[in-house]
Amino acid sequence: MPSGEVAVTAQPFGAVGDGAHDDTAALRAALATGAPVVLLPPGTYLVSEAITIPTGTVVRGAGRQATVIRARVGGKWAAPRPSTWVYVLGAVNADDVTVTDLTVDVSGETASGIAVLGGDRPTITGCGVRNVRVHSGCHFFGAQSSGVRPVVGGVMAGNVVEGCVYNLVLDGQNEDCRLIGNLSLSPGVTHISMDGGQGGTGNHGIVVQGNVCQGQQGTSNGVVCFQTHGAAFGTSHENPQMQHRA
Repeated sequence: MPSGEVAVTAQPFGAVGDGAHDDTAALRAALATGAPVVLLPPGTYLVSEAITIPTGTVVRGAGRQATVIRARVGGKWAAPRPSTWVYVLGAVNADDVTVTDLTVDVSGETASGIAVLGGDRPTITGCGVRNVRVHSGCHFFGAQSSGVRPVVGGVMAGNVVEGCVYNLVLDGQNEDCRLIGNLSLSPGVTHISMDGGQGGTGNHGIVVQGNVCQGQQGTSNGVVCFQTHGAAFGTSHENPQMQHRA
């Protein structure tokens, strides 16, 4: 294993990854080491509380089909203060956070799948999110009134998000962020939601390109924009059903 990487299954962390043993403490202990890369080998890692990623950390699985973080039903998903949000895996006011090559199964819990709440240069790539009964799949949230910073220079790319209320979300103040080549499947409400009215000065300089939106549940929308300024859209794959509210 390259220098600076730790695997959650190694000692002293000892994650099991069998989908039955609660691996919350092991994942948190690995992240607390300050290692730049935390690896999740193939397996299903059951967690019962929100897993928060510190600044400058890459959380890497073995592939979207191979590594799954699964929420335990009845878990506690509150993100750390100052955020008031809920997620299974995420970060709060942290820079240079990356989540890649894994799936988060929210198990129908009231929480987002992967959420970055304030920070510079977050990246979510090659991930999957599924089974979100309430809230969002992949989510950038900037400038909440509670003290979350804007999200600047964020990238969501190559993710597969299915069956969330809102599959791909940029809420509040997000600047120079990109949504590239994601697959959004059967949301409850919206495939791609960019709601700049949630805090700060709205969304600025957003690029949405090469995303594929398929299927719907009930009255789902394609792309919704609200207080989003200077957005650039690709033309080849986006769902043509779009709402825009300046």
